[in-house]
Amino acid sequence: MVKATISDRNNELFFSAASAWEIATKAQLGKLLLPKNPEQFISEQLLINSIDNTARLRVNPPNSP
Repeated sequence: MVKATISDRNNELFFSAASAWEIATKAQLGKLLLPKNPEQFISEQLLINSIDNTARLRVNPPNSP
């Protein structure tokens, strides 16, 4: 049911800043392997999957420059 709800183009999807932070943190710790840096990966996935991200995405996990 969750997959169907997310896949339904009639539903509006949003992405939490906390989710971006969590993805970036896990990638930095080596617990999540991404094909690109987290900022690029998340931005592309939001666009590809038509997920609303009204704010500019800037991902900086703790202890990063």
